[in-house]
Amino acid sequence: MYLGSFHSGTRFSIATPAATAAYMPILAELLELSEDLGASDFSLLSVTSGRTGKLIPLMDSAYPDAASLSQQLVSDAPAALVRHTMSSTIIAWWAASDHPAATRFERLRWAAQTTPLGKSRAGLVMPLHANRADYGMLVLTGPDFSVDDERLASAHMQALDLFGRLIALRVKDADGQPKLSRRELECLRLTAEGQTSEEIAAGLGLSIHTANTYLGNATQKLDAVNRMHAVAKALRLGLID
Repeated sequence: MYLGSFHSGTRFSIATPAATAAYMPILAELLELSEDLGASDFSLLSVTSGRTGKLIPLMDSAYPDAASLSQQLVSDAPAALVRHTMSSTIIAWWAASDHPAATRFERLRWAAQTTPLGKSRAGLVMPLHANRADYGMLVLTGPDFSVDDERLASAHMQALDLFGRLIALRVKDADGQPKLSRRELECLRLTAEGQTSEEIAAGLGLSIHTANTYLGNATQKLDAVNRMHAVAKALRLGLID
């Protein structure tokens, strides 16, 4: 069974939150999980519940910076794989035919093959669910993998637990997030869609000056250097999708 294809695209700039002490145990466990499976890189992402199912990186192997794997996934993850993540618990895998992991992956009983993601020659995608309404995925890549059904099932259970803990921390942190008005969020969302100030003003029935004021206020509240940085931070915090 194939779940979709990956198309290379532009680099996505991601704003990462501060690496607070509360997040470090989760990062340590993710790094250990990745190493135990023989992966060299990982990216843990949430999937918004909207129709398009956008990906938001939560943590990766370069945390608190953004790994290139996360940037690739945000730009170009296949829609079929995102839908699979939201509707199934079956792990997906890919591997070049001459890759050492190919034979091991083919022997897995509860995993589906997908086409390659980006430049990585082998990888795993674990669908993650929490609180009946939060969806995500853990993507692992590397030059070699050491997996079997038992080890992979155990790692998937651990990943589900870590995803739930991370979502709970983010909900707790949300209480201290900047309070943006509805108009400020609308302007940020439309900016994320690529609209200019003129287009935002026309669409919302505002003057260009007012639209820019909302964007300026949002940028200041998010402690961002410019409006695109504000958009990236708002996406990362889950304020817009």
